[in-house]
Amino acid sequence: MTKTTEPRLYCLEVSYPAAALIDRSGEEILDPNWVPDTFTPTEQVPAFYWPKTDRIYRSRSAATDRAALLRRYGCTVTILECTPAWENIPTANARRRRERTAATIRHSIDSVFTDRDQLEEEQA
Repeated sequence: MTKTTEPRLYCLEVSYPAAALIDRSGEEILDPNWVPDTFTPTEQVPAFYWPKTDRIYRSRSAATDRAALLRRYGCTVTILECTPAWENIPTANARRRRERTAATIRHSIDSVFTDRDQLEEEQA
């Protein structure tokens, strides 16, 4: 018996510890000099650096391993899962074209009603 499953992809939603963030011109960025208490330098990794968090993982175990590492450094991590809908390029292009057309029509209709409402307010 062959087991068929939908392909799944995983990514991470990461919140960094407050102590690791600095305010630079009103924007919070990671402090390049911050090192978590749980980091121990080794010969292979002599200095601390933040692991990448923008990857797409093909296995739950890889996403879980990266999440565990980030949690060890004080992050709050949520693993997100999706099942992609595969479609051929011509079909995908046609779908996107329909979506853009529908969005343009909605925007035009919204503009007409907004203009009408403003005109009614001015006449009142």
